[in-house]
Amino acid sequence: MKVIIKHLLIRFAILAVPLFSLFLLYYFLYDPHTLCVGDYHRHTGGPFGYVLLAGAIVVFWGIALIAEIILRLVKKDRTSSLINLFLLIFVVLFLLFLL
Repeated sequence: MKVIIKHLLIRFAILAVPLFSLFLLYYFLYDPHTLCVGDYHRHTGGPFGYVLLAGAIVVFWGIALIAEIILRLVKKDRTSSLINLFLLIFVVLFLLFLL
């Protein structure tokens, strides 16, 4: 059971660390009022770019997880492949209900 929990935590960390670093980039570096001149407001589409980057991170993570599922099935490690499949389904359902 410890091995399964450790496996899940490592996979979640692989997803959470890039998303958290992207959040920190957005929080500390993005200023929507950089192009404002006086009282004339110009807002950029910066948050949309960050959302696209977050989506790309999740998609690449999912592709890597699918590749690991296939690799573990070929190596006859069914327990780890089923854990990865459960994790992939969980994240996809979370994203579907989130959006």
